[in-house]
Amino acid sequence: EAVNFSGGWSDLAICERLGAKLNVPVLLENDANAFAFGEFSVLDRKLSSLVVLTLGTGLGSGLVRRGRILPIFEAGHVDIRGRSGRACGCGETGCLEAYVSTTALKARAKDLIASDRKTRLRAAWKRSKDPVRTIFELARDGDAACALMVDATARYLADGCRTIIHMHGPEEIHLNGGMAALGGDEFAARVEKYTKERVLRPLLGHARVRRGVLDPQSGWFGAAFLARERFSRSRS
Repeated sequence: EAVNFSGGWSDLAICERLGAKLNVPVLLENDANAFAFGEFSVLDRKLSSLVVLTLGTGLGSGLVRRGRILPIFEAGHVDIRGRSGRACGCGETGCLEAYVSTTALKARAKDLIASDRKTRLRAAWKRSKDPVRTIFELARDGDAACALMVDATARYLADGCRTIIHMHGPEEIHLNGGMAALGGDEFAARVEKYTKERVLRPLLGHARVRRGVLDPQSGWFGAAFLARERFSRSRS
């Protein structure tokens, strides 16, 4: 089930329908898994495990361990704030995705505009076609309120990375997706800094957070590599 989609995106036989229309085999894979497999496959150094977080409308996640995707890995729904936290699209509260996504950032921006008359975001919001880009640009340009929002997002994400490291111990965590692209290396470095401040000392070597190496092409490469691997395996 795709919780961020409405209109019947539940138990939909997409592969069968597309395969019948196109007359070719069709593979369906979670986009974050494809991102993770793409990043893992093109790295110039081989890792035993890699986590990729896709920061967009929601927060997707993929974990590759020893060249294989771990099929059940939903970091976006790690609880970082408990029952008193923000509502998430999955129906729960306090999920990482409810704090780190373009949806969450826009919701906090609306709260800011209503409460802070000094922020330049108030005027920019009305004419902006890309509100999240505007928030990051104003933060870099010295708007204190926007800078605090971006920093809070990095801290929330570090809370999630800490849990991921404690549970799975990946060698690296890569940030992909629209928000990661807007934040760039500076945002990834800030997330890494806050993660290292909170992770258990014996696991500090796993607290490596990077911007994705192929973003936004990681998903395309990953989907192609996965299709080649799975369809060639089915023929053998």
